[in-house]
Amino acid sequence: MVVSRYLIHHSEHQGRAKPGNPVRATSLSCDFAKARELAKIKWPPGKSPASFHEIRSLAARLYADQGVDVQALLSHKSPDMTAVYRDVRGADWITVQLP
Repeated sequence: MVVSRYLIHHSEHQGRAKPGNPVRATSLSCDFAKARELAKIKWPPGKSPASFHEIRSLAARLYADQGVDVQALLSHKSPDMTAVYRDVRGADWITVQLP
């Protein structure tokens, strides 16, 4: 068992990483992409697959809607960084009213 202050950390030596060291964001993103490809999800033509950070951004918005302190949840030091994750960048859902 490895005791670490990081939620996502190495449990054994891997390259230069020691047990307890945090997993780097680039490693997490690459491994997420590999898992996404293994899931064989079919994306609509012209649409790119969701990235790890897009999923994290969606989670931040959903948790914020529930009143959760998203800055603490994402472990951001500044509210400005949290605001980047909560920004939908013009990709808001469109609600369609049916007759």
